[in-house]
Order: sequence, then structure tokens, then C-alpha cells
Amino acid sequence: MSVLSILKRAVDKGATDIHVLAGRPVMDRIQGDLIALDDEELSPEGARHLCYSLLTKDQVSRFEADYDLDFIESVKRNRFRFNISYAEGRP
Repeated sequence: MSVLSILKRAVDKGATDIHVLAGRPVMDRIQGDLIALDDEELSPEGARHLCYSLLTKDQVSRFEADYDLDFIESVKRNRFRFNISYAEGRP
């Protein structure tokens, strides 16, 4: 599973949000409902890999300093707003 495949699926299905949490499957918010991408729960390492695959070295440094990061990325004519944070505020 790659970030690009997750984003493409979200655009195709009209999702407004994508939720990536360790211990849960990747979920899309479609018309207000959270819909699981599949039944596979992400490990902490899998969630970290997905999130870090989007980041530059500078963004990784800022995220690891603040445990929270907001940024916008354009992918194939679509703009996405990302917020990456630890669920409990710290690792």
C-alpha cells in the first residue's frame, strides 16, 4: 500500500479525509462516514512508514521536534492538506 494509491482511491471515491492510525486500517471519510480501505490494521511501523514517505528531511526534523506537522502537497493536479501528529501527543 502506497500513499499515492491511497490518495488516488480517496479522490476516486470522493473522500474528504484520510485517517492513518496505528492499530486500525486506513480509513476514508466519505459523506461523513469512516470507511475502511481494507481489514488490514496498520502496525505502528506501517503508519510511520506511510507518513514519513511524504516528508522531506526538513519536515521530518520539524515533526520529530514538535510531534505535529501541517503541510500541503500537490499530487497529479490535486492538492492535499496533511496533518501528521502522535495520537497521544508524544511517541
